[in-house]
Amino acid sequence: MPQQRALLVNDDSYKAAGLRALIAQMQQSYDVVAVAPEHEQSWMGKSISGHHELHLTPVNYHEFTGFHVNGTPADCTQLGMHETGARPDLVVSGINHGANLGHGHITSSGTVGAALEAAFLGVPAFAVSVYGASKAANGQDLHAKETVEVFRTPALIAECIINKIMAMGFPEQAQVIAINMAADVADDAKWVVTQPHTVPYGRLFEKQASGGYANKIRAEYSAESIRNTDLAAVNQGFVSIVPLTMTLTSELGQAELAELLKVDIYAEE
Repeated sequence: MPQQRALLVNDDSYKAAGLRALIAQMQQSYDVVAVAPEHEQSWMGKSISGHHELHLTPVNYHEFTGFHVNGTPADCTQLGMHETGARPDLVVSGINHGANLGHGHITSSGTVGAALEAAFLGVPAFAVSVYGASKAANGQDLHAKETVEVFRTPALIAECIINKIMAMGFPEQAQVIAINMAADVADDAKWVVTQPHTVPYGRLFEKQASGGYANKIRAEYSAESIRNTDLAAVNQGFVSIVPLTMTLTSELGQAELAELLKVDIYAEE
């Protein structure tokens, strides 16, 4: 039986150590093709380039040859899906150099956005993110070859989760599986299924001496505000696994709105 084909994408660029660790690990089980942004594209969500020409350029990922794109993470998914050979059986986005925990990060994340693009195209998709990578690398550049080792254990755990889900069948009511863990996670860490926390950022941008504003994300968490969520699980050393859905319509909200407006819910006969 031929190997399944896995498309690997990310938002930290093709030079990112997290992606390179994931490539090395996923090659153990899959026929891998990697397509990543030419430059870092964090916080891009699922944005698609609409006003400039994209280029799919062959590039070396240390010992592995892949492609980079002068576009967004979701652009990488699109080109990887349609322009690099056979349609992949799954898409894995990451390993992101930072956590994607909670509604705010998940909906803004280029890592998750690239996975959502794959889900829109009908392919099982995973988004893998790691908390505390910079600290684990002792301040070294996370685009340096030497820092790939920081992501070895997270890559191994992610592959184990992905293999199990692909073997058992992707959940019918989910389109993306978001996986989060700490960079120093134990290789035998407990896996738990969680839900995203809902603590808001508050004020995101801080005025600088230049007169401009810089993203200085801050949020105040209490143990109670993140109870039974992805953030609490990762803080306890667990691996958080969240099933995400692209269903944007609230059925309860439909009924409530129709009642409020005294109108019908549209349905063709």
